[in-house]
Amino acid sequence: MNCLVFLFTDWLALTYRTRHQYLYAIIAPFNQQSLSIDCTNKNDTAGCFSELIQKAHAHFQQKVVILIDEYDKPILDNITDPETAKIMREGLKNLYSVIKDNDQFIRFVFITGVSKFSKVSIFSGLNK
Repeated sequence: MNCLVFLFTDWLALTYRTRHQYLYAIIAPFNQQSLSIDCTNKNDTAGCFSELIQKAHAHFQQKVVILIDEYDKPILDNITDPETAKIMREGLKNLYSVIKDNDQFIRFVFITGVSKFSKVSIFSGLNK
């Protein structure tokens, strides 16, 4: 069975300080260029991610597979700056809630990371 894969680009290459710049840079270049799918609202990161999932599903007529490598990197990179780490955490939480909202278009999601965060609600948007 063929499946479509979204890959988030290497977190290490990103040096953006605002949540929108950081998350949009992850979603936009690889996914939009590789899939020839563009977001209509580039100022809404979660909306763009949702749009990419739905457009990819419609274009390829199959459910989307989402791979997220090093989900914790934006938080770890800013661990000494609690305010920025919190902003990144909230941005990721919002982004991951898109996955739950688009469940009907998704076959499965695979998320990797190296850290165990206790009492952090980053994945609360994914809970079913």
